[in-house]
Amino acid sequence: MRQDLIGYCLESGFVDWTLLTSCSAYRKMLSESFCRAEERHERAHRLTAIHDFESLYWDAIDMARSMGSDGHFLKEPHIGVLPSSGQQRYYIIWSDDDHGSIFVISPVEMPWLGKPQKR
Repeated sequence: MRQDLIGYCLESGFVDWTLLTSCSAYRKMLSESFCRAEERHERAHRLTAIHDFESLYWDAIDMARSMGSDGHFLKEPHIGVLPSSGQQRYYIIWSDDDHGSIFVISPVEMPWLGKPQKR
């Protein structure tokens, strides 16, 4: 599933990585949650959550590559939650190993980060 995403490439900035969850830890949490589910509808719901996360993750990686990311991480991808009314919206953020560029990919605009690139 290709999503409409908005990407930002920041040449510098401070990120408090301790406030975010690494994508690998989030993926593990989703998988463990799926394995613990016993009811069919609960397992289906959790499997959908895994699929949605994987779609966001790989779409974010692909978009960042189109923006100049080399795919070598200085700081591995992390997931954050955007404040919004209603549905939770997630973003993916990481630092590339090139010059420390920070990539932020989100399904919603984050105007405080500057001019976005859209897909």
